[in-house]
Amino acid sequence: MILESKQTNQNEKGFTLLEIIIAIALMTILMAILIPGVMSAVKYYEYFENKVQMQKVAKAIEVTYSEYAMAIDSNPADNGSTITFGWSSGSGGSGSGSGSSTIAGSGNPITTPGSSEVVQPETAYYLGNPKSIQSGFKVIADNSGESPVQLATDGYGRPFMIYVSPQLYTVYEGYPLYYHDIAIVSNNGQGLKKGSGGDIQNVGKTTFTCYQGETSSYCSLQLGRDVSGDVISGFKIQQKLLNYTIKNIDQIASAYSTFFTANYLQSSSRILGCDYFYQNSTTTQCTPYEINGNTITTTTSNSYTFPSYDTNGKSQQEATLNSSGSPFQPQISSALPLAQNNNSDYLLQALGFTSSGSSIPNNAYSGWGYSLGYSNVSPNIRDASNTSNPPFTAAIYAWAPHGILVSDIIAGSY
Repeated sequence: MILESKQTNQNEKGFTLLEIIIAIALMTILMAILIPGVMSAVKYYEYFENKVQMQKVAKAIEVTYSEYAMAIDSNPADNGSTITFGWSSGSGGSGSGSGSSTIAGSGNPITTPGSSEVVQPETAYYLGNPKSIQSGFKVIADNSGESPVQLATDGYGRPFMIYVSPQLYTVYEGYPLYYHDIAIVSNNGQGLKKGSGGDIQNVGKTTFTCYQGETSSYCSLQLGRDVSGDVISGFKIQQKLLNYTIKNIDQIASAYSTFFTANYLQSSSRILGCDYFYQNSTTTQCTPYEINGNTITTTTSNSYTFPSYDTNGKSQQEATLNSSGSPFQPQISSALPLAQNNNSDYLLQALGFTSSGSSIPNNAYSGWGYSLGYSNVSPNIRDASNTSNPPFTAAIYAWAPHGILVSDIIAGSY
C-alpha cells in the first residue's frame, strides 16, 4: 500500500512555468476585453440614473414654483438669486416646519435694463454634510415622494448644483410678468474644488447668464464638458398662470356684459341714463336687478387688496413689496373680491356661474389661487355719478405677482 502510494505521487505532475505564463496572458486579455464593457455599463447606469433624477427634481421644482408663484415673485428680498417658498424670508413652506424655505444661487439683482448677470452656483448641500441642505428642498420634496436629500442628490451620489436667476420681467399681453429661472446642474461625478462657502463641485466652463432688457429678458445655460443640466423656466410657469387668469377674467367680463344688455332690453323704460351694471337707487326709473330676491349692489366703500382670498381656505396673507421690508399692500378702492366668503351681492349667481348655497366656481379665481375682483362704480370706471353720457362701464380685476393689476373694462351695450 505504501509502495503504491509513492508510485502514484511520483506520477503526479504540476503546471509548467510556460503554462502559467500562458494562463496569465489569457486572463489579462480576457479582463482587457471585459472590464471596459463592465465599466461602460456602470457609467451608462449612472448616466441613466442621473437623467431620471434630474427630471424628478426639475418636475418637483416646477410644481412647487407653481404652488408658490405669487409669493416667489412678490418678495423684495428675492430680487437677487434667491427664491422663497412663502411670503417672506422668515416664513416656512408647507413642509419646511419653522424658519426660512429658500433655494439660491449666487448673483446680484439686475437694476438697470440692458444689463446682464452671470450667476454662480451653490451646492444643494455640502458633500458629506446632508444637514447643510438648502431649506427650500424640504418644501420641494413634498411634491416628489422622496426625502429632501434624496431629491437633491444626482445619479452619481453627489449634490446637484443650483443656479437661480435674479428676478426678471418680460412684458406679456401688455403686463410686466415677473419671474426667476432655475438651473439644475450635475458634474457627472467629477471632482470638487474649494469655494468661498465650502466645497463647490467642478462644473468646468458651465455658465448661467441672465439678461434684462426694457421689455424682455432671458437666461442662457452653457454647459461645460461632461456636465449635464436642465433649466426650469419661471417665465413659462407665470405665463401659464397669467393665461388662465386672463381666460377667467374674459369669461366673467363677457357674462357681466351680457347681463347689462339683457337687463336693458328687459326694462320697459330702457333709459340710457340707467347704469345696468348695478341697482341705481338714485334713479327711480331704473329697475333694480334681482337674483333670488337680492339685488346687485355697488362696490362703493370697499377695496380689492393684494393679495386677497385664496382657494385653499388659508388665512389672508400679506405680501411685503417695498424694499424697507415694512408691509405694503396695493389696493383698488371701490372694488370687491368676486369670491367673497359671504358673497353678499350675489353677482356670481346673477351671472349664472353658481346658485344659492353652491360652492364658488374656479373661474372666480386667478391662476395664482386668489379671488378676482370687480368694480361697478367710480373712480375706476364710468358710472352715473361721474358722467351723464353712456356708455357706462364696469371692470374685472386680478392681482399678478409684484402687485401688477390685470384688468378688463366692460362697456355697456344698449
